Amino acid sequence: MVASLIPEKKSKLPKIEVYAVRLDRQGYDRHGRYFGVGEKLWNWYDDRGYGRDEYIRAPTKSEAVRQFREKLKIPRYTVEEWRQRMP
Repeated sequence: MVASLIPEKKSKLPKIEVYAVRLDRQGYDRHGRYFGVGEKLWNWYDDRGYGRDEYIRAPTKSEAVRQFREKLKIPRYTVEEWRQRMP
């Protein structure tokens, strides 16, 4: 119980997770939203619980990540570069 009262140290930069959106044969997701058929559909959210209504069609997860990085203007840094940028 005491441990739950201690605030966790959080990074200033959220971790972003990309996931595939499951569609049925007609192109609807589980909420009934229509996306059509075609390449796999991808969405993203971050570790702070923010979901996004931004979707990308891509054949693979790595391609979807690349497209999201480009669209959201998320730079790609090495671990050492991140350490240098953190206050």
